[in-house]
Amino acid sequence: MIQPLRQLHRRATLILGIFVPAAFATGLILRTPAPTMPGFSPGLGLAPQAMTSTGWCRTNLFPKGAITVRLFRENPPLSRAVVSFSADPDFRQPDLLVYWLPGSPMVADALPDSATLLGEFAAPALPLPTEASARPGVFVLYSLADNKIVNISRPALIGELNP
Repeated sequence: MIQPLRQLHRRATLILGIFVPAAFATGLILRTPAPTMPGFSPGLGLAPQAMTSTGWCRTNLFPKGAITVRLFRENPPLSRAVVSFSADPDFRQPDLLVYWLPGSPMVADALPDSATLLGEFAAPALPLPTEASARPGVFVLYSLADNKIVNISRPALIGELNP
């Protein structure tokens, strides 16, 4: 009884030894190429290095946590502004997004409809809406994974030169 099982096992091993590498090679040959992105939209891909002057740098905007906010502008003042965020290594939140809210709204547990998504917290630069230069507003840090507001800044006026 053992010898017929050994013969069956030997045949199965030989067949699989030929079939598996052939199937693997066929799969490699027939796979589709990885998708590529043709390019970014004109508003995306802004980097702080492209901005020539620093508007301001604040570490006291957010009451909870040590978060540094930097404002960068192009040379003609108030033409286009971007912000970048950085935090201590201890500040870890999953899928953190940054929103801009005009005015000084009372935000409780949910984002209001007037919130403008700026982008991901870890992005090198986030373009600000044009209305941010004219009137004060707040930054809201929202965790998409936890579905909750993590932190809300004090009101900031982007148009200020030296706050």
